[in-house]
Amino acid sequence: MDGIYIEPLQRYFEKYYTTDLGQYKFDKTECNTCVHNAANYNLFAEHNGCGHCTNRKCLEAKNAAHVAKETEKLLKSDPKLVVARPYYGSRNDMALQKLDKKGHEIKELDYNVSAREFPKAPEAPKKEQFTQTKEYEQAVQTFERRNEEYARKVEELDRMKEEGRIKTYVKVGQTEPELCYVEINRKETAPVTIGTLQERDKRFKQLSIEKTVADTKKIVRENDYPESSFTQYEDGMVYFAMLAQLQRRHFPLFGIKDQPFALDEKQRMKIVAKLTDTQKTVIKRDFISHFLCENGHGDNNASKLLRDFANMHFPDQYGLVKATHEEEYQKRHERLEERIKEMKKAEKKAAREAEKQQTTEKTEKKTTAPKTEKPESGKAA
Repeated sequence: MDGIYIEPLQRYFEKYYTTDLGQYKFDKTECNTCVHNAANYNLFAEHNGCGHCTNRKCLEAKNAAHVAKETEKLLKSDPKLVVARPYYGSRNDMALQKLDKKGHEIKELDYNVSAREFPKAPEAPKKEQFTQTKEYEQAVQTFERRNEEYARKVEELDRMKEEGRIKTYVKVGQTEPELCYVEINRKETAPVTIGTLQERDKRFKQLSIEKTVADTKKIVRENDYPESSFTQYEDGMVYFAMLAQLQRRHFPLFGIKDQPFALDEKQRMKIVAKLTDTQKTVIKRDFISHFLCENGHGDNNASKLLRDFANMHFPDQYGLVKATHEEEYQKRHERLEERIKEMKKAEKKAAREAEKQQTTEKTEKKTTAPKTEKPESGKAA
């Protein structure tokens, strides 16, 4: 009974709740005495190899650290090597993240790019593994044939690499890094030089800044501001933003003449560094003017504020504009009032005529209606 139930339960436990440590390449000295190693507490008293790990998080961390370390060894062996992240196939994403954080270049391969693994050297047979001499000799012959094929493939790939027909990468596998190569169009191939590496460095710096800015936007948008006083530096930020709406006719006030386009960021930063009260006033009023002009429509609040703003600073011009349009409105209003008055008169007249017509019709009906004769009294019916 024990054998019937224990063995299936053991296989189920090891398959779904443990991981075979023998599949991993990292140093497992610590695992030999670890409490999470099933070999150290296996209730079924049987285990294979190094045992099975029940702490998957620890296992993945150790494995990723090992794979990343081995990958760095390969990269140091050839400065031109680059880590590749293939579109297809398994990869160790945790190890890739470690390499990315350390600043290693990671090439994203498109879905239509096939990354092929370099051939691996065949393993020579060991005589002690065979019981018969003939079997061992056959294994040696097979090994020699495969080793020759391996040497030919390596030689061919080296030649293709020198000719620029393939590009070599390091693929970060699940348990170890592997060299792989991609066939490329010779016309599109450019040799790796110090200049190209420096250009890559510039691009990586740019990407670093772009990613930092993107994450910073999330921080600013998603968090509440801590309670604190508004600083002078923040005040400068406000003016930097408002300067984007500075009118060109005010450029000379800031030492800028004959510039047909808006201020660029360098000019705005330079202006913000040294602002006078007069300049601050102009900047704020230009910003208010731009905002109210853009958002003032009909009789909304922005429109009312715009009119008040104009009346404060340009009372004569605003007064003339207002009077002109109000006078125009008044004339139209009076004409419409006259038309309304005439229409009301016509409606009343029509109503009286209709009423008169109804009265006449009623009178005519009474006049033309036939009279009924009453029978004489005393006569027989």
